[in-house]
Amino acid sequence: MTYRVIKNKNFQFTVSDGQNTFECMSRNKNKKDAVLCGDFAELTLTEHGYVISSIKGRKNSLIRPAIANVDKVIIVISHSPSPDYALIDKLIINCFKQGMEVVLCVNKCDEALPDISCYKDAVDDVVFVSAKYGDVKELVDTIEGLCCFAGQSAVGKTSLINAITGRNEKVGDLSRIERGKNTTTSSEIFRVGNGYVADTPGFSLLDVFDIKAEELKNYYRDFKLRECYFGNCTHVGEPDCGVKDAVERGEIDKGRYLRYIDIYTKLKNQQNKNFRGK
Repeated sequence: MTYRVIKNKNFQFTVSDGQNTFECMSRNKNKKDAVLCGDFAELTLTEHGYVISSIKGRKNSLIRPAIANVDKVIIVISHSPSPDYALIDKLIINCFKQGMEVVLCVNKCDEALPDISCYKDAVDDVVFVSAKYGDVKELVDTIEGLCCFAGQSAVGKTSLINAITGRNEKVGDLSRIERGKNTTTSSEIFRVGNGYVADTPGFSLLDVFDIKAEELKNYYRDFKLRECYFGNCTHVGEPDCGVKDAVERGEIDKGRYLRYIDIYTKLKNQQNKNFRGK
C-alpha cells in the first residue's frame, strides 16, 4: 500500500492513507535522497515500528519548503502592495515548467482590486478572497491534490494559510528565513477540502528558472492562442507573428509582452555567454 508523507520533523515522519495516519522512520538519512513531505511512500513493519522502505518517483519537488509532488500553486496578489507583474510572470513560468497548475488568488478584495486583466488566459483559475474577513470559500473550493502558496511579501499568504487550515501562525513567521543557525528540519502539509496545503509559502518558486530562450513561449498560454506564420516563432523578431499582431490590437497586454521580451533577452544573453565560455 502507498502512503503520503504529511509531516517531517528531524527524520521523524507522519504518513497517511487518506483516513489513518502512522508515525514512522526512514532508513535513508542522506539529504540528497531524503524523504520529503508530499512523497508517496511504501512502508515496512519492523520490530521497532514502521519504516519507510521506498518512495515513488516524483513529478517535481521544491527546496523551500521541502515538499514533493506539488499539483497546484496558488499565487497570491493584492492591490496593496501593488502587484509585481514581473514576479508573477516568472512564478507562472516556473510552475508550468514543473507541471503545476496555477491559480491566481486576489486577496484583500474587500478593499480594492488590482488589475489582473493581462492574466485572463494565462492561468488555470482566478479566485477572489478576503483573509481578513474569513471569506475564503472560493479558495478552498480550488484545493485539490497538494497545493503550495507563493507571491510577494505582505499580500497575505500566511493569513490565508491560517484561514483555511485553522492554524494561528504569526504573520511574518512563516516567511522568515534564519541563516547560519542550527534549526530544526520540519515541514508539514495539512488536509484542506479535497487536498492538502503546504504550511510554508513556496520560496524556491521565486528562484531563477533554467529554460532555453526558445522554449519560453511554451509557458505563455495566452500566446499559444495565436497563430504565427512560422511554427517555431519566438514572438520576438519574426515577421507575420500572431502574438505581436494581437499586442498591436490590444488583445494581449503590451506590458506582459514587453516583460516576455525582457525575460527572453536575458535567457538568450545567458545562453550566448555560456556558449562562449565553453
